Amino acid sequence: MGDRTLTVGVLTPHVTAGPEIEIPVMSAGHVATVVSRIPLPARSDAGATSPQSLREGARPSALDGAAKAFPHGSVDALAYASTSSGYVTGVPDDGPVSWTAREDAAAAAAAILASNGAYEGPTTSTADEAPTFDDIAVIASEVAGRSVTCTITDEDEWVAGLVSRGTPEVMARFTLGIYQAAQGGFFAGVDPLLGNLLGRRPHTVHDLLAPPAEG
Repeated sequence: MGDRTLTVGVLTPHVTAGPEIEIPVMSAGHVATVVSRIPLPARSDAGATSPQSLREGARPSALDGAAKAFPHGSVDALAYASTSSGYVTGVPDDGPVSWTAREDAAAAAAAILASNGAYEGPTTSTADEAPTFDDIAVIASEVAGRSVTCTITDEDEWVAGLVSRGTPEVMARFTLGIYQAAQGGFFAGVDPLLGNLLGRRPHTVHDLLAPPAEG
């Protein structure tokens, strides 16, 4: 592809947050996106995000209608981006999590390994903040320029939803335990060591969601 930027026409349900932000991040500097949103039938307050509505939005007739929004020859490829199951079903619990970028954790591990034994025993390296899903929704709203909200779902209903889509119940309840632990504050710890090892502030959730800087 060289230095050429590929323009992707993204067909997505109108409830999907951020494909115009997320897709270019996956291939920064090489992919640009234009978005056509597929109107979905809303039969209730949450109808537009129901699995049935999302399936209807993926029908050929709906996709063809949305694709007509792109002028002929204006895109190099078409893509379809739908919501995750988490967006459709919500999360069973919310709590602070010291989310840490993988590249930051990898750089810190390399620095520790190269320190000639300066760090002995368990070493904690986390980002310097622990956002909740609600915090992330606020950040996503700021970045996307439209409202993004966090929905808390009843735990038993959440598990039943996963099981109905083929997840073994034991795995569904194991995953539920991760959300419960977050709600209990078990992932809330932060430590300044990572920033010291990197010589800069660790990346944040906002950095992850924000579009790449020009140039």
